[in-house]
Amino acid sequence: MNAIPLIRAHAVLPFIQFLDQIGAPTERFLKQAKVPGFALEDPEAVVPLSSSLIFLEQVARREGIQQLGLVVGQKTAVSQLGSFGRILCQSLTLYDLLHTIGFMINNFSSGERFGFTLVGNQVWLQHDLVDLFPSMAIFQANCYSLMLYLDALRLVMGPSWQPTAVRLRGPKPKGIDCESFFNAPIYFEQSINAIIFPCSLLSQPLKQAAKSLPEPLHPEDFQIWQQSAPAQDLSGSLKQLLRSHLRDGQLAIDLAASASGMSVRSFQRRLTAEGLIYSKLVDQVRFEKAIQLLSEPTIAMVEIASDLGYTDPANFTRAFRRWTGVSPRTFRCQQMQSPDSTGTLI
Repeated sequence: MNAIPLIRAHAVLPFIQFLDQIGAPTERFLKQAKVPGFALEDPEAVVPLSSSLIFLEQVARREGIQQLGLVVGQKTAVSQLGSFGRILCQSLTLYDLLHTIGFMINNFSSGERFGFTLVGNQVWLQHDLVDLFPSMAIFQANCYSLMLYLDALRLVMGPSWQPTAVRLRGPKPKGIDCESFFNAPIYFEQSINAIIFPCSLLSQPLKQAAKSLPEPLHPEDFQIWQQSAPAQDLSGSLKQLLRSHLRDGQLAIDLAASASGMSVRSFQRRLTAEGLIYSKLVDQVRFEKAIQLLSEPTIAMVEIASDLGYTDPANFTRAFRRWTGVSPRTFRCQQMQSPDSTGTLI
């Protein structure tokens, strides 16, 4: 895959809420997995998928909650997934719902693969992650995703509906009654993750009352949401990754290489092949954010420096002089005095 796999923070937040409820050291787990905690403040922001997967598996192992993905998935409704959930809840029928998921999933996650196939008189709703993570433990993520898809199906069939069967990659975990979560037989060590149900259900309309559905997404909000979707190219996704880590200052190249599933050396070769220079991309992301923050006269320079990941404001000043030839304070004054001099009102 060319792009670095990213996912909306909405997918991670239910786990944060669950861990806070049970009193787990959430911040420590996030830091250890290198999930950008600051980015989670905006649920529609994108975060690295690889870090999110590591976070889920570490929490499940260290807290001794082997069924973590199932438990959190069972507690999470599709309607909680922000704009993506609001769009899905406006589907007309199950057939429309499945097509909407397939059409919109890349706006929510660039590392997930979704599809549905007709096998005889059955529908196989299939989910998988990109091949970037073949050696990574992803049992919790697979269970969580399938539970969310089950909730989406129940928008049509009702809360007590159960599928014909469920298929899961990987061996059956010891001590977990997975069948009780799906209320259906589960087959392990399968080639795909899938929920199976009769074809006859495809034409069924949503059963939820209109008043219980979330507000439809306005066209302008939908456009903004699409524009902030995980990028499908290396340069764009790398910039999004860097933006998510700006405030915590984790901008070293090994972070990006890990998010790409590569060694640092392989990642550097990939950047060279794309004509990209990592340090220049870091500077570009920081400069664009600096310009945005400097347009707000009430934001102090020390706060801007912190938001860009500088522990010392003097380092921000030196970097900004290198980019523009003037200090950030001088730049702000110049733009306020002559707003049209650069063609941009700042």
